[in-house]
Amino acid sequence: MKRLKPCYESQLKTDENLAGRWVMNLTVGTNGKAKDITVVGQEMQNAGLEACLTQRITQWQFQPINKELPIKKSIVFRPD
Repeated sequence: MKRLKPCYESQLKTDENLAGRWVMNLTVGTNGKAKDITVVGQEMQNAGLEACLTQRITQWQFQPINKELPIKKSIVFRPD
């Protein structure tokens, strides 16, 4: 998930204690595009991070499929 790390690094500049797990829910449409995206912090929330992650995920492109596919994935961010 290297493409999502710049979102975290950007928000870390304004909140040095930003760390935790975020859950991403999305659906891959039959055309392969991500849709119905939600990103929610589990230990803490950060609107800027969640908006940036959502924006990045919107750009993801998967292979076209016959039936929509819901996906739930968590990602942990911690300072290096």
